[in-house]
Amino acid sequence: MTLKCWSLPVTQQRPRLMNKLKRELSIPVIGVIHPGARSALKVSRSLHIGVIGTVGTIRSKAYQHALLDINKKVVVTDLACPEFVPLVESCDLASTKAYETVESRLRMIEEDPEMDTLILGCTHYPLLRSLIQKAMGPKIHLIDSGEETALEVSTVSLITNLKSQADEPPAHQFYTTGPAEVMKTIGSHWLGFMPHVKTVAW
Repeated sequence: MTLKCWSLPVTQQRPRLMNKLKRELSIPVIGVIHPGARSALKVSRSLHIGVIGTVGTIRSKAYQHALLDINKKVVVTDLACPEFVPLVESCDLASTKAYETVESRLRMIEEDPEMDTLILGCTHYPLLRSLIQKAMGPKIHLIDSGEETALEVSTVSLITNLKSQADEPPAHQFYTTGPAEVMKTIGSHWLGFMPHVKTVAW
């Protein structure tokens, strides 16, 4: 089971709730925070790492705690970017206005000249990756927390023998608590096909 911020909100209670789920479930439980933090520490040479995320994620200091748990010498600069999710959910991923919004917001995180790595701490943000990279410059390594989590899920599935052995293609099921049409449009950008989506009550 993979838990992102909407399925288990990033608050100070998150570690306790994660541990509770791990004790009670018979399958591996993986969060999105630690995979991104570990990957950032692997690529950073200066140990000056930036984090961008939603207001809730940044307020919780979840990435800062995860990074410092692994390496006490890391210097973390974080920034909430509430303007980014609306850009993604309106599929405004490459316009001049979208770039101006991204570039204007990210100016606030460029105060540390030694920062060489930036964690995209929301799974919406990779869809704005090209704009974020352009705004931050080519010397900044971008870490996609969602991609790193997917790699960890793949590894854990192999180790624990949970990988499907079926020969037929997988049947994908997508559910959302929001409008299905919005998720279809957004999903088609990164899935490469138009997904079948059902709306469920929260």
